[in-house]
Amino acid sequence: MSKHIKKALVYLAICVFLILSFNRMGIHCVFYKITGIPCPTCYMTRAIFSLIHGDISAYFNYNAMALPVGIVFLSEIFIDCFKNKNKVHIITTVILLINEGYYINRFLYLTNKLK
Repeated sequence: MSKHIKKALVYLAICVFLILSFNRMGIHCVFYKITGIPCPTCYMTRAIFSLIHGDISAYFNYNAMALPVGIVFLSEIFIDCFKNKNKVHIITTVILLINEGYYINRFLYLTNKLK
């Protein structure tokens, strides 16, 4: 196994450890815990689990950007495995900008729905 993959797996393990640790402490989203506002990636885990279980409707209700954001997250962790890193960064940036637009639209929709 190459040193790049080992390093990426360590980063991934740290991320999983932190997520599980926060979850165990009852903190499902650090951003929400601090600000009281749902973060741009809120409900990603539930969306991915819904997709795995074949519930497409629930996936889109939770967070339609969960899969693209998850893929670019993993691609950035494993960035050293790619030959053209700049293309990966550009794709990541585009996906995250789309996610921000989606987040703002979803947040405004939910805010107006509560009024």
